[in-house]
Amino acid sequence: MNNILKILFYATFTALIVFSTGCVSFETETRLAESKKKRDILYQRLIETKKKLKDKNSRELAYLKEDLRIIKDKLTKVTTNNNQIVDAIKTFDGKLISLEKNFSILQEKMQEKILTVEKKLSLEKELREKTINELINQFSRELSATTKKFKATQENILQAVSGVSVAAEYKVQRGDTLSVIAKAYGISIASLKQANNLKTDIIIPGQILVIPNK
Repeated sequence: MNNILKILFYATFTALIVFSTGCVSFETETRLAESKKKRDILYQRLIETKKKLKDKNSRELAYLKEDLRIIKDKLTKVTTNNNQIVDAIKTFDGKLISLEKNFSILQEKMQEKILTVEKKLSLEKELREKTINELINQFSRELSATTKKFKATQENILQAVSGVSVAAEYKVQRGDTLSVIAKAYGISIASLKQANNLKTDIIIPGQILVIPNK
């Protein structure tokens, strides 16, 4: 660019010299010299201005490049962080899916165990109830047999002691008295007291009395 400008200036200057050869005066030559000097000054200023602009542009370009590098670095960090976050989210999603599967499997196993325990408890309950019922029935049979034996023994004892035979038994109800019971069975109060070994006329509800034969 500098060479082109120089060529233009010198070409213009040469043309002017050729044009004015043989017909210009000393004064004209002086003016031309001054004009050339001014052009040289302008040209030098132009060169300096261009250099300053170039230096300024170079500095601004350097600043822009540095800013661009910083932005790229930050963008790279952001991208890296973003990728790390994405990877972390994917990992978390994978773990969450795995946990959901494990929880579902565990829930199924727990349900199976609960059902198994419930079945066992139900069987044990049935077995206990059956055993209890059998024990109750057995106890009832034994109690009935024992009661019968006791009654027979009591009757035998009464017959042996008092010579009174037993006709029946009576469970005392609320409001009963010996006189009422004796009258109902057509026996005397004395025989009723003797058969039951009573010293007084006091009886209580639920008490079992032996009713002797007439």
